[in-house]
Amino acid sequence: MILITTLLTSSLFGLNTTEAERQKTLELYFSPAPNSTAQISAEDLRKTNRKNYRKMRGFVTVTPPKGSCFVVTRNQSLPSDYICKRTPLAFNLSDIDRHGKLTWEVKTSPDDIGTILRWQTPYRTIIAIPRDRKAPITTGEKKPEDFWQSEPPKYIPIESCNDLSNENSRRIELKLFSGESWRFYFPFKHRLLPQPEEISNLEIANSSAKRSLSDAAKEKKPEPAKEPEKHGDEGAEKKEAAPVKDERPNNYDDRKVWTVSLRNSFEMSSENFHSNNTNTSGDRGRCRYNFSGPDEDPTTGRIECQDTAEYHMLLIPVTCIAAVKGNKDQP
Repeated sequence: MILITTLLTSSLFGLNTTEAERQKTLELYFSPAPNSTAQISAEDLRKTNRKNYRKMRGFVTVTPPKGSCFVVTRNQSLPSDYICKRTPLAFNLSDIDRHGKLTWEVKTSPDDIGTILRWQTPYRTIIAIPRDRKAPITTGEKKPEDFWQSEPPKYIPIESCNDLSNENSRRIELKLFSGESWRFYFPFKHRLLPQPEEISNLEIANSSAKRSLSDAAKEKKPEPAKEPEKHGDEGAEKKEAAPVKDERPNNYDDRKVWTVSLRNSFEMSSENFHSNNTNTSGDRGRCRYNFSGPDEDPTTGRIECQDTAEYHMLLIPVTCIAAVKGNKDQP
């Protein structure tokens, strides 16, 4: 704390400055500016030997105003940087989260609570579970989640996503930082998976109070009044119609097997996946995909393939998937 007090002068912000206002002020002192795009350096990307690709670096230049110093925390598990003059600070692929964001914290004075700054990057990470991984021994039937409980899955960073579609095919290419390329071929008309039941309201009003659907289901319903018994020739007893079976899939059960939800998702054969070192011809696996992601990364779709090539499971964020939307077989 003594060191921080010595280095930092008065804060750039007033007492009641909001986080958004602090972020806007700090944008002036970082290049590229927060909320813009940060990338791995062009020099590193030109390297043809990708053996040590995880050590590739990008840079954000910090230039504090004259007479001021910043404390920049790039990684909570590492010491912070004390910056008093123009300084390029490096980041690498391990600093980027699964939504492609780089996050730093900056303090401008000893009493500064800190301001979070973020940069978007074009990079995403594939989660891959190889087929040859050993699941832990279980007493019953082996479950899909058992694969997650053994050694960690592989994390494969994506350098770029490119649309290679033409009038004869819809396809995208993923260029990996390792130097390998993966391609996915999409149908011209996407086949929407059977959709689970819509839940229009998660709460039910009840005498100005609210109760959950589960509570409402538990409430005992009044039994219908019994009809008087018929005797003699008052008419033959009518047979009740067999109840109609609800064929809609159960989203809860489905998520035990798949990471990508059924909702607004499509399906294709895993034979549509190709890579430099893989032949998926004859594969019986399936790939599920969608065209939008979570709130943190809404324009990035997901492809999930199971029992494909040498992988038990692949979960792939795809930033260029909107290019192959075409005609969607959906409501």
